[in-house]
Amino acid sequence: MNLGKIGKLRLSDIIFHFIIKPAVFGLYGFSVLFIIILISKFYASLIGYIAEFSIDATDVSFAFWGFFFVFIINLLKKIQYYHSQNLHD
Repeated sequence: MNLGKIGKLRLSDIIFHFIIKPAVFGLYGFSVLFIIILISKFYASLIGYIAEFSIDATDVSFAFWGFFFVFIINLLKKIQYYHSQNLHD
């Protein structure tokens, strides 16, 4: 019985490819969105749109959505790749 490539993955490989790698990409998504929020708030305080430059919990929660979406997209791509490799072997 041919199990394909997914059947040959060890637990450490599964954790690395399906949890750690997507989490690293998720951190990139968090960082990018958080930097965009910081820059926009900084420029808004420079032009006087907001009174003072401050970061609060809602800014961090919006940046978390960047982590979440990039994590999910990367995870689904990995699952699709390994699923297609398993079906075509």
